[in-house]
Amino acid sequence: MPIKNLSGLIEKVRRMKERFGRRQRVMKIRGREYDEVLSHAIWVYRRPLCRSMTRAILTLTNHDMGTGIGQTLWKWRDASVTSTSVSRVVVDLLMEYPTVTISQIEAQCRAEAISVTRTTVTKIMTHAVELKILEIAGGKGGRDGKEYAMTTLAREELIDRMTLKYTEPDVLDFARNVMMIHRMRQTYEIASKERESNPNPMDNEASIFAMALAGDFDEEE
Repeated sequence: MPIKNLSGLIEKVRRMKERFGRRQRVMKIRGREYDEVLSHAIWVYRRPLCRSMTRAILTLTNHDMGTGIGQTLWKWRDASVTSTSVSRVVVDLLMEYPTVTISQIEAQCRAEAISVTRTTVTKIMTHAVELKILEIAGGKGGRDGKEYAMTTLAREELIDRMTLKYTEPDVLDFARNVMMIHRMRQTYEIASKERESNPNPMDNEASIFAMALAGDFDEEE
């Protein structure tokens, strides 16, 4: 059967290779492998996957969850854009350490690419103490000064918020999509290893995608 639009097919293959190389470089920055399955899945489902991720982020970052649900944490985070970011860094640190200092928060903010001054961090922590989300647990003096710990109020409100967030439909939808792609890649990896260790006639015909990446359609120089 003759190909109706050969030039269009050639251009499509060229763009496909170009996009694969682009995303391969993106993944390499984080030390991750890029493969045929991930490329195809993200491209074919790009619109619903983008919507799913965006809806999950909007849901997870929504401070106001309704009357009586984490209202104190909401007041702390909603004080400013910077408070939103720094407060999350503080909670993250307090999930690992019983107390935190301003210097620890500063360092972690830099690691998370959050631009904030020491003075601003101090103001945000003072606000948290005023709201009774954090309490001063002691201090060693010197530059670090005070140490801050999470209060019972903060822990209870965090659990309230987690209870809702982990059951939100938009978050569940995003989690399902993440696991769908993860399992597809796992199966692809198993199948690739099996093709090498235990060849079978079922595996003989490569996909057009794989052939294009291998350079089977490239013009000879």
